[in-house]
Amino acid sequence: GGRRAVAAPLSNDPEQRCEPLGLMRLVTVSGGNPPMQIVQTNEIIVQEFEWFWDHRQIWMDGRSLPNVDDYLRRFNGYSVGKWEGDTLVVTTVGLDDRQWVDAFGYPISENAVLEERYSRPSRNRLRLDLTLTDPAIYTRPWHSSTKVWGLIPKEAMSIGGWSGLLEDRCVPTDNAYFRSFEPAM
Repeated sequence: GGRRAVAAPLSNDPEQRCEPLGLMRLVTVSGGNPPMQIVQTNEIIVQEFEWFWDHRQIWMDGRSLPNVDDYLRRFNGYSVGKWEGDTLVVTTVGLDDRQWVDAFGYPISENAVLEERYSRPSRNRLRLDLTLTDPAIYTRPWHSSTKVWGLIPKEAMSIGGWSGLLEDRCVPTDNAYFRSFEPAM
């Protein structure tokens, strides 16, 4: 698959236009490793991402993946998870093909399938390995490098006594203001 990205000053990156990034970039963000919060019940896991103030649902209630032709595609897709021993395996389908895999603009098709494997190598670490299968664009499955998050203690996330994820939204008017300082092409 060819890249969609163009030179930075002429950026066509969805991030620069405050458009949804999609699941691939939320979980593989390369710059800064922003915080993520996980909320789990018996039926669902909700991941809340600080970057772009986005969230995604992973259904743990035994349901099957949907026939995505019956549904609208989503930037974060439709995800179901199951436990394989101590590893959470999440499969996602129904991804919106306007998203990029990364900041370089590698595309996905509407038939892409993402598998995530989450494990905890230690009490304070969460490890993720991803496999993207998309035969419409790529000749073989893509396997990520391993991503590792560290647990941030509640007191270390406190600002003025309030702790939790920051509201890191992309606001089009703010974005336009910051872009106004870029050199003219």
